[in-house]
Order: sequence, then C-alpha cells, then structure tokens
Amino acid sequence: MRWVGLWAALLLACPAAAQVYIQPPPLQFPTAYYAIDFNDGRSAAGIKIELDGDDATNTDGVPNDYMYPCEGSNSYCRLGGTSILTTGGVASPRFDATGLDIGGHTAQALDDEVEIYGGVTNLSGRPMLGQTEAFEACFKLYIDDISGTNLWCGWRGGAANGASGLDFTTLTLTSYDAYAGVRINNGAITTDDATNGSAATGLSAWVDEGVHDVCVRFALDGAATYNYDGGAYSSMSYTIGQYVPLVPACAMIHLSDLGENTLIRRVAVRP
Repeated sequence: MRWVGLWAALLLACPAAAQVYIQPPPLQFPTAYYAIDFNDGRSAAGIKIELDGDDATNTDGVPNDYMYPCEGSNSYCRLGGTSILTTGGVASPRFDATGLDIGGHTAQALDDEVEIYGGVTNLSGRPMLGQTEAFEACFKLYIDDISGTNLWCGWRGGAANGASGLDFTTLTLTSYDAYAGVRINNGAITTDDATNGSAATGLSAWVDEGVHDVCVRFALDGAATYNYDGGAYSSMSYTIGQYVPLVPACAMIHLSDLGENTLIRRVAVRP
C-alpha cells in the first residue's frame, strides 16, 4: 500500500506523468544502396517485364523493367530500360549466361540504342541528392568487340520538360540537367559530363574481350571523381548542385551492324 500511496502522490504532483506518449514510426524511404551480380550463375532467374507488350518490335522507346536477384539474397533488384531498335527484334537488353547484355538482340543494326537505369519510382534504390551524402556507382563491364561500340555509364539527372533526355541518334546526354560518367567509344576511354563534355583520360584503349571496373563517385561537397580498375584517372572538374537528383545509368548505341555481347556483369550503388 505504501507504493500505491507514493504513486498517487506523484500523479498529483506531476499530472503529465499520467499521460502516455506513443512515438510514431519514422518515415520509411527506399533503400539507397544495392548490388546486382549478373555473372553469378543465376542468369535463368532474370525477368524482363515488357510494359507495352511489343517485344518483337520494340521501336518506340517505351520503358521496360528488368528484375534480377540482388547480390547476397534472393530478393529481386529492379532496373528500368528503354530501347529503340531500327530493325525490330528482341528488345534490349537481354540476360546472357555471364551478364546483362546491354548490346541486346543478335540482329544488331546501325543506330540501335538502349539505356538502363535505376533509382526511380518502383525501381531499386532511390535518386541520390547532390551535396547531401557521398555516393558512387560501379559497373563491371565486358565488351566482346569494341569496334562500333559507344557505351556510357555513370550518373544522370532528369530531362527538362519536353526533352527526351538521351539523344538516341548520337548518344549525347545534353538534354539531361546533370550527368557525369565514363564513355567507351570504339575503344577510346573518356570522361563525359555536363560541364566538360567528353574529355580524354590518358588511359590505354579498351580492347576486344576486355573486362574492367568503372566507378563514378560524388563526394559530400558534390565533386565528381572517376575510378578505373581501382585507380583514379581523371583531373576533370565537375560538381553537382545541392539537392540535384541523380540516378545510375548506362546507355549504348551501335555504330555498326554487329552481333557481339556488351555485358554489364555487375552493378553496385554504395556510399
């Protein structure tokens, strides 16, 4: 009874002590970071979702979705992709035994194009915001035949109203409000960003059947840096503005009629 009396006295002295506060749960945002290993032997687990049902004649640039088990788990990561094919055929990209083939269908033709990206609605990750955190995207790439291949991988922003973003005739990205990445064009390796355009890196040319790791990182202050097989390789200066949204992306255009593989073997978005 003595404890009951003490508790009653406390309530009389401090009425607020009798109130119970329930803390609401924090807002849940999509996980920013993820990795997909397309060369892990689970190629049969890949799923392509054709959003407009025209798999045989995908010439209109309507986005598709590509789902694959996330690295280290059986949950699925989801990327978006848009392809415009001059000759019809199976929509790019496609799942290969050792990677995601951004080169696409076997009847590749001049000016066939594709873009694949993450970090937007219903896809894995979320848009990163400039100067709010440090983040990078890394791509392990394999190119069977470098001749006629023009490939860009990195980070890009959105397109202005009325603009298509990627120029699907020259693979320029100038309609995007921000971008920074690495371009492999007929073997030449350059950086390519919204301030400097395409700039030489001094790296040796990419050769047939080459496999390399390419990373593009933004520091907390918004400065972009580039990494190739573990080493920095560019002194070009590019800074993303504060709160500017960016998503990871790869884009490719065929400069000749080839049926060769251009594989994304792994993609990782990380702090």
